[in-house]
Amino acid sequence: MDEQQILNHLFDLEKNAAAIVDEANTEANKRINDHETACRNAYESQYAKEYAALEDAYKGQIAALDADYQQKLDDYKGSLQGAALDKAAFFTLAKKLLCEASLPAGG
Repeated sequence: MDEQQILNHLFDLEKNAAAIVDEANTEANKRINDHETACRNAYESQYAKEYAALEDAYKGQIAALDADYQQKLDDYKGSLQGAALDKAAFFTLAKKLLCEASLPAGG
């Protein structure tokens, strides 16, 4: 082999090596992208599950609080309906409070 053939052979080897490196780089980027996609999908799936569970718990708590509020309100309304109105006592108290409010502080 003469020098020209040796140099051409070395250039061919270098081209082959560059092609192999490019192919490896492309494969590595593909694997990285595939892994990122898989991780992102797994995260989004888990996030959706957790969000749904928390949303259900929240709705359950709101429903329980609404029911408790409604029960207490109904109990209060029932206690008011059962109470007798004493108009005479109300007017006596109102008159007393209004008269005391109109008196000077010193008596």
